[in-house]
Amino acid sequence: MKNTSKILALVLVLMTVLVGVSVFTVSAASAKVVNVSNLAMGTTVEGELVAGTGIYAVAGMTIDGNNKSIDNFSFTQRLKFSGTMKVDANHLRIVVDGPSTITVYGMSGNSSETRPLKLATLENGAFKDYASLDAPGDAIGKYVYTVETAGTYYLGSGKSGINIYYIAVESIKVCEHVYDNGVCTLCGEPDPNVCVHEWADATCTDPKTCSKCQTTEGEALGHNPAPVAEVPATCMTDGTEAGTSCSRCEAKITGQEEIAATGHKYVFTATQPTATSAGRVTGACSECDATFDSGDFNVMTPGEYVLDAAAFDGIATKTLSDGYVKVVDGVFAAHLSYKYRTDADRSKDDSFTALGGWVATHRMNLQGVSALLEGGYKNYIQIVTTGETTITVAWGNNKANRQMAIYNMDGTLADVSFGDNPTQKNPTTDNSLAVSEFTVPAGAYLIGTYMPEGVVGGGIYFHKVIVDVACDEHDFTDATCTEAPKCRACGEEVGEALGHTWTDATCTAPKTCSVCNTTEGEALAHEYVDGKCACGAEDPDYVAPVDPQPEPQPEPELNFFQKIIAWFTELINKILAIFKK
Repeated sequence: MKNTSKILALVLVLMTVLVGVSVFTVSAASAKVVNVSNLAMGTTVEGELVAGTGIYAVAGMTIDGNNKSIDNFSFTQRLKFSGTMKVDANHLRIVVDGPSTITVYGMSGNSSETRPLKLATLENGAFKDYASLDAPGDAIGKYVYTVETAGTYYLGSGKSGINIYYIAVESIKVCEHVYDNGVCTLCGEPDPNVCVHEWADATCTDPKTCSKCQTTEGEALGHNPAPVAEVPATCMTDGTEAGTSCSRCEAKITGQEEIAATGHKYVFTATQPTATSAGRVTGACSECDATFDSGDFNVMTPGEYVLDAAAFDGIATKTLSDGYVKVVDGVFAAHLSYKYRTDADRSKDDSFTALGGWVATHRMNLQGVSALLEGGYKNYIQIVTTGETTITVAWGNNKANRQMAIYNMDGTLADVSFGDNPTQKNPTTDNSLAVSEFTVPAGAYLIGTYMPEGVVGGGIYFHKVIVDVACDEHDFTDATCTEAPKCRACGEEVGEALGHTWTDATCTAPKTCSVCNTTEGEALAHEYVDGKCACGAEDPDYVAPVDPQPEPQPEPELNFFQKIIAWFTELINKILAIFKK
């Protein structure tokens, strides 16, 4: 009986193997092949290349000799796509009756250029890319495309010539699934209707869960409390209170509230600027080894100075410390605080019609105002001027009826944006804008929010500060040909420029101002008469004329008697010459 059971078991195993073999034998696919080496050389005509393959050529392509080897194939001929595939030229049409693989052996027609070998479909009279593979030109390659549905596909070049040596179309047999326990026993594909769970372990807050279908099993683990010590805050980093947290997931359970950084506790030394020396603020933190140096800031002499909040771009909340001083343009000393920030992105358009429609891009967020702070200030803008000063401030509020103020350096109020002054217009609604103007004598001032009876006022936003320092005693320059008298201190002009005193242009010099020697135009050209200009200059190219010589006259013809007399005269002269010797 034992042997019989073993034999039956062996028979069952063999049957299972044979069934499996028979299933996959049925699934085996047959290939439809075109080997270009077996085709006739010459020019292709419209039609199927090899009967029964479903691979068709268009007319006009060339089949010629060419030897190439790859994957145990030795080819002696090629079919040439002579150019980019078109609807009526340079392509092969491949008809498949279901899911298939299309295997192509080929290469670029240019040995130094890789070209795209494309498989396309035809839609509305035009090719639509289905798949594309790069075919180098330095060696033959194998290119395999998979199509999912029955239909007609087109093979060709996406750019210029490509050579084709072999094409095989092999149908893909679709498995007729037999599912058992959520998996096909033939191909191993999961049953789409049954989830093969992929479990994620339980956590403190979630039970064991399938990552694919979200099915859960069991319960969450729950937190495992562990004590956590206090982390003290430092000047510039936050800390946490003592409490408990989970040892597995680090979730806070009790305590552990954030403790805000304290900011540096600087002890400041301030030197105010004078007409002959710069001011400066230095400091040392009483809690750590941090130090501070504002750099120089100077007195404002007569003229106009502008501070735009954009100069503070990039300063985020809680990145500074109380009493931090940022010097702008060497004259504005902004005393800031730990809560200071600069906003570049706001909820509304900050347009100031009183400043000609000027549109702000930034705002300085000053968090209220405090009085003297250990030798320094915070939430103020400090200026020091040498003459009567007009201060114009473009600002906004976050709450109604906030007020702008000018303080003396001892904290007393110099001017405030309310009362009978017609230039003061306080915002009466939340998130409003205003432009306030103040006039103060020469001195040192702090620009900030109003503190009624010593109580710190609410926060405001500076957008722009314009300081115009008048000149108490003008020192004017002399007028010149082109400039009116101007004050050396403030630049104010009076009167008019003198204007040029011109002398006429000459042959050697242009029109010239006799006062400042400014010239205009060009010198005149010489006008020569008989080699000389009226200015005395001589023409270097002048050639004096030569008197003409009289032409020689022909000798008058002698008559017979004159000829005899001339002959005797010449004879006598010759005889006399002999005797003289």
